[in-house]
Amino acid sequence: MKTQILALALLFSLFGTHTKAQTEQIKLSVPDYIRPLAEQWAADYNALHNNITFQFVSAKNADNANSISVSTDEDAVFFARVAVLAVTAKDSPAEYLVKSQRFNKKKLKRLFFLDEEDEERKSAATEKLHIYYGGSTRSLSRFYAQQFEEEPTAYRGKKVAGDDRYLTEAVRRDPFGITFNALSNIADTRTRHLKEELALVPLDLDKQSRQILDSGQLDDIIRLLEQQRIDGIPVAKVGLSYDHRNPQLNSFVRWILTDGTAGVHNFGLLQLSQQELTAQQHRLDPAELAQN
Repeated sequence: MKTQILALALLFSLFGTHTKAQTEQIKLSVPDYIRPLAEQWAADYNALHNNITFQFVSAKNADNANSISVSTDEDAVFFARVAVLAVTAKDSPAEYLVKSQRFNKKKLKRLFFLDEEDEERKSAATEKLHIYYGGSTRSLSRFYAQQFEEEPTAYRGKKVAGDDRYLTEAVRRDPFGITFNALSNIADTRTRHLKEELALVPLDLDKQSRQILDSGQLDDIIRLLEQQRIDGIPVAKVGLSYDHRNPQLNSFVRWILTDGTAGVHNFGLLQLSQQELTAQQHRLDPAELAQN
């Protein structure tokens, strides 16, 4: 009897060890403008592969072995695009100062960045505004600066630590605050409308484009930004950075490119063209990975 008990205990022990060995964890380090989409990915993929678990971690807790991070760098595997828009608090003194103007790229550059040679800005009404920009490594502030051919150190105003979602909280608290943020951060994806407490900085656009932005309808704005390039609204390809030598991570990213991109509109992101998605898929071909 004792022999049988010992044998069963050994069997269960081996089974438990085997099950544990077959279970793998993927760490996801994502900013808030991607987080809801990434959570949907994790749930859907886990339903198909119950031996894979997911953990959301901060940038400092991500590692190279089994982590995936969101990036706009060229070496990332792109899956969507993100639009970045200048915003302020609705019905605030800041909105009053900007609503009578029409900002093009040059004026936005004057608004957000230091320029000691630009004397015109010193007497401008917008000089009263308080600029807020992101200071974290995952902030879109670096990308936004690149679009104006500026360094991230050239921003005027106050750097905000943490995720970019804190930028919109900063302008809600400051009557003269103004910032920029991802479309997915400034929209309510349930009502499909821009958040009620925020107002877009008016841009120098044609009548039809201006009406679409003024309407605040998320899906109309997404459609507009996918169809044409809007001066003053930079759009970045957003992708995934990870160790391509990890087959489990490669499998997950392949699944994202084939099954996880159809719903990006639901989360306030812009789609890549099918041609671009196919190019990203080819980057994960075994032969291509072997060369890299």
